[in-house]
Amino acid sequence: MGFDKNSFPPKALKFREWHKILTRYSAKVKPSQFIESGCAVCGYLIPMKYLTPLAD
Repeated sequence: MGFDKNSFPPKALKFREWHKILTRYSAKVKPSQFIESGCAVCGYLIPMKYLTPLAD
């Protein structure tokens, strides 16, 4: 596959494509994805998204 001088630089992304990329990125890097808490059984720090609340 050779270099095609007509294919560079690539076309600019459309607004919809930018929006899709940024929305997915924002969902993956929001703080709630990184907050950790101690496991009630073993005490290890585990991301909160994997923990379930203890019953009263």
